[in-house]
Amino acid sequence: MLQPVKRVILYIFLFQLVGIPIGIGQNLQPFYEQIAFGYYRNEILAKKPVNKKIRIYTQLETERGNPFGYPDPECIEKFGLTLNDSLLHYPSLHTQLALTDLNDQRFKIRKRPDGKYPAVFVGRAYTTDDRSVIVTISQIHRSYGDIYYIILDPQGNIIGWCETGYVV
Repeated sequence: MLQPVKRVILYIFLFQLVGIPIGIGQNLQPFYEQIAFGYYRNEILAKKPVNKKIRIYTQLETERGNPFGYPDPECIEKFGLTLNDSLLHYPSLHTQLALTDLNDQRFKIRKRPDGKYPAVFVGRAYTTDDRSVIVTISQIHRSYGDIYYIILDPQGNIIGWCETGYVV
């Protein structure tokens, strides 16, 4: 006869083997930054292509304060926000994008910024007062930058996006 602990482990293994999900007290949240990057890569770049190879950095940017560093009032209104809304960092366990399977000739994967352009930085996710999630993607060129705000629902579905930018 199997001991009780061994029996529980055997049942968990068998349930996993046949595809029955077993949760052990942790609810996994979507990787919002990865979802936003996929949307940027597949949807936004199709509408706003870049002529050179884009350097993408695996490390997520850690912005401080408000992610609307270059606020565009139309962008903020589009999401139904104001500059006074409180935005909180989403406590993601991820610190890097998963780019190992990125077979896209438009990108060059880098671990650290190397000072070459164009470059893309993906910011940490923020939650808003109404529990929406905002991810900032900064596309930096030599003398200007495009900033894309991608808004998602708590389940990780894209609600919309908006673009703003700056000139140096």
